[in-house]
Amino acid sequence: METFQTESGGLKHNDIAKYGSYRTKETILEFYDRMAAAAAGASYETPITPPPGQGPRHPARSEA
Repeated sequence: METFQTESGGLKHNDIAKYGSYRTKETILEFYDRMAAAAAGASYETPITPPPGQGPRHPARSEA
C-alpha cells in the first residue's frame, strides 16, 4: 500500500489529510486480524453489508 503514493497525494496522504491517520491501512489490518483469529477458532462475522452471497446480482447473460 505504501507504493501507490505520489508527491502530491495518493491513498496514504489523502487519508492522513482527511482523517488524521492512515485509516485504510488500519482498517485492513484490523479485518485481517479478525479473520486470522477466526482461522484459529474464534467466531467471525463479516463487516460487509450485505454479506457475500446476499444482495443484488448481475442479470444472467444470454448465450448468443
